[in-house]
Amino acid sequence: MPLAERIAATIEETLRANPGLPVPSVREIVRESEVAKNTAVAALRILSSRGLVKLRNRRRPVRLDIPGESFSDHTSAGRFARNVRDKIDDGILRAGDTLPKQLHYILTDHVSGSTVSRAMSILSSEGLIHRQGKRWAVGPQPAAPAPGYKAREEKPVVLILVQGYDFWRDLFTMHSNLMISTFCTELKRFGHEYLVVQKEIAQAPTVVHADRRATSRDFFAAGRADILKTIQKLGDRYRGTFVVVHQKDLDDMRDWVSWLGQFDRPVVFLDIENRLPHLDRRTVGRRAFFRCYSEERALVRLAVSALADRGHRSAALIVPNRFAREDWLINRRELIADLCRQARLDLTVWEHNERLWLIGREPEYNLLYDYMGINPMFNHVDSIRESIRAAHPKATRARREKLLSQELARTVPSLTPLLKPNRATALIAANQWAAVNYLYWLKNVGIAVPKDLSLVAFDNYLYFSREPVTTVDQKLEDIAYKAAHIFVGDIPIRADRRGNIATVPELIDRGSIAGVARL
Repeated sequence: MPLAERIAATIEETLRANPGLPVPSVREIVRESEVAKNTAVAALRILSSRGLVKLRNRRRPVRLDIPGESFSDHTSAGRFARNVRDKIDDGILRAGDTLPKQLHYILTDHVSGSTVSRAMSILSSEGLIHRQGKRWAVGPQPAAPAPGYKAREEKPVVLILVQGYDFWRDLFTMHSNLMISTFCTELKRFGHEYLVVQKEIAQAPTVVHADRRATSRDFFAAGRADILKTIQKLGDRYRGTFVVVHQKDLDDMRDWVSWLGQFDRPVVFLDIENRLPHLDRRTVGRRAFFRCYSEERALVRLAVSALADRGHRSAALIVPNRFAREDWLINRRELIADLCRQARLDLTVWEHNERLWLIGREPEYNLLYDYMGINPMFNHVDSIRESIRAAHPKATRARREKLLSQELARTVPSLTPLLKPNRATALIAANQWAAVNYLYWLKNVGIAVPKDLSLVAFDNYLYFSREPVTTVDQKLEDIAYKAAHIFVGDIPIRADRRGNIATVPELIDRGSIAGVARL
């Protein structure tokens, strides 16, 4: 088959599998298929001759109705169906959700009842919605339940590949908690089971028995040989693998996803920090490969725009030196600086040593602490309060608060630039954990947030959701939902031609940002 024919066939297959996907431009075909411009043009002309696309001079080709598809964007029903379909693809409308009544769409979308009815029929014929009593619900019509109890041994199974047992445990204690919980819950909700397997073979003892020490390998398949046996044992029940490993352990990811792809089941790789943008279907050589990632630039842009739109012209970024050499913070720091320049926001950056918060001295003390389980600044402030109460039992409350403020300034000098009269009007924290500590320090030295200083952070930890800190959420639970339904296979999940699925971050406003007029 000529090269142009092969490229045209690939594009046609992709368009049929992804109804919402636009036709690639000549430049995109040249870049992604690594062919000459003439070959890309020839491929598009083949698709045009088949009535699949319409070519326009010097503009992106337009997608036409593909034979077998039951809708047309040229009708009001087709356009309305496309809007609902996009919401299903993006996870705004989720599998099992009940759609609003017809009257809701008539009033909000300004369409007729017949248009809504026709659009719902189109979506139903595509298996995207089904009748649930008098209402429509997202997803295909569920199969009738089998009589009797369906044992776990009969259900489809998705493997979750982690680095080792310790990382699997950490997933439920860090900001990935909501993501992994959503993924597991969504699988079970639709009759699937998950099975944890691990890359590492050597593991430290985890359970002590009378006669021997058991390792995590006794409970989890470890290494390719064990995982292969597991997949072979599952047989047709095996639905694919969700790869969730630490961002420090990505060196061999291409080999692993290629190896897992040989079983002709979906392989979904969670690249939270977008560390491997070149790992795609082309480099892996598997069409059932998906890479889910957080768009870090979009994440930072939301935070910077929230400040710039409120009139801020100067901001400070404090970098915890515990993370200062880690790739995620280096990348985030560079993006903050770049986007602040674009927004004409003067940025001041300095590092601090957060270990001092535990004992009140910089930086000699070297005590380890539980990252998520302890808020160091709370403990530090409480210890100072107790010392002041013991040393000045008859002091007034105002006097004690003044002594506390002075002691915090003395014991935490790396944050004292925030006390200067010409300080920045906004503070950007590297993550939400650091922001909560800053908030407590600022409150106790007499700087009110957001009246005196605005504060914005990243990563929406559930653990800190009670604290009034505005933060940008990566929306990892949306990725988890989409990943789960790739394996369930009940609704279409939108990915680009390379298999990439990006999150859409969201600003969670908890009241720690104010306009400059209030400052």
